[in-house]
Amino acid sequence: CALIIMIAHAYRRLVANYQAQEREKNLMLRELDHRSKNTFQVVESIVVQTLHDDKAKAQVITGRIRAVSSTNDIISHAANLQPDLRTLIRAKFEPFGQFRANLDGADVELAPDVARNLSLVFHELVTNAIKHGALSRAEGRIDIGWRNDASGLTVTWTEREGPPASPPAQRGFGTRLVIGCVKSLGGRVDADFPPEGLTCTIRLPGDITAG
Repeated sequence: CALIIMIAHAYRRLVANYQAQEREKNLMLRELDHRSKNTFQVVESIVVQTLHDDKAKAQVITGRIRAVSSTNDIISHAANLQPDLRTLIRAKFEPFGQFRANLDGADVELAPDVARNLSLVFHELVTNAIKHGALSRAEGRIDIGWRNDASGLTVTWTEREGPPASPPAQRGFGTRLVIGCVKSLGGRVDADFPPEGLTCTIRLPGDITAG
């Protein structure tokens, strides 16, 4: 009986210590999240004030800043700080008030750094689709599918029912940003421009995802 009582007390202490650690961790995460938001707000303010005579460019840059900031929110609320790919993609459409995409793929958990880089990639793709691609027309749609296996994660972005697509005359900053983000993860991105609409394929190595 004494042994059972001792084990019970030890178990209660262990549970209490674990709960205290969880509370401390959550407090630290909330504090870091709060400071991160403040930092992004300061950066946004600097951009807007610096480019006060070029509001269009300021809006593009602040949009990218907010894309990363919103991803940090998703990461902080995700289990084990590993957001789901589907959740991340849907979030990139929210600032624009429309979601005209078909998502097809199994659940894929992303490491935080992977999520932040892909966040910028999808932000650029959505923005481009709204300005120049399928989402610039009411009937336009986007098919987004992904496959995660031993060879890695492959994401395919296919636009339909938009204006005829054509290769850009030169790479803009947005294109270079997409290529750079994917390359930083050890992957590659390929884009095709058939008349039906842009098709973009992102390939990441097999050890890049969290699960």
